[in-house]
Amino acid sequence: MTNVNDLLLQQLNQLEAVSVILGHERDLVSGRDPDALVEMLEKKQQALLAVEQTDKAIRTLVASGESLDNHQKVLDQIQAKLAECKKQSLINEKAVQQSQARLHHLQHLLVEGRQKESMTYDKAGRVSGGSLSKGIKA
Repeated sequence: MTNVNDLLLQQLNQLEAVSVILGHERDLVSGRDPDALVEMLEKKQQALLAVEQTDKAIRTLVASGESLDNHQKVLDQIQAKLAECKKQSLINEKAVQQSQARLHHLQHLLVEGRQKESMTYDKAGRVSGGSLSKGIKA
């Protein structure tokens, strides 16, 4: 049977792995590699599931009478690593939001440019924006 100290050390190692994954995730978001990003997100999901399972095992041992009193140093390390992971996750979230905003802006510029290209004038000299492909049948 696994003791609380072993589980706490396991959870600390799992959180370290999550931290590494979050660093890679940030690099992939800024590098705009969607396929690798999807793969990394799957790894992150698996790592977070492992952390959750270890947490449940720790709670089960504590509920059965094991004490966490002698493990404060490891608990403090776990809390610090968890705070670091949360901070990295927020940074990644902001990077994704900024990337989406840039893509939206680029899309807007492309649509605007396409509309300018199709701009025509009527007999009175008024601007008429329409599609160049209107009335053309293949």
